[in-house]
Amino acid sequence: MNDPEYILVDEMDTLVASVKAELSLPVLNYQYGYLRELQETLIEYSKTIQYSALKYPLVWLVQPFTVDRTNGDYFG
Repeated sequence: MNDPEYILVDEMDTLVASVKAELSLPVLNYQYGYLRELQETLIEYSKTIQYSALKYPLVWLVQPFTVDRTNGDYFG
């Protein structure tokens, strides 16, 4: 898909997976979406012991984000 928004989400997923592996972290929660959706997900995670343990550390990519195409020095 050639949509910059999806490319960013996929690239962040790859980056987070690499950081998790490099630091040998048992958990590194990566979530993306709109603020309300992310907040509701974290509230749901808090309701059970199993998911509560997976809640943090957390990398949040909150949408919508702006992609600026006016500068030709970088992709965006």
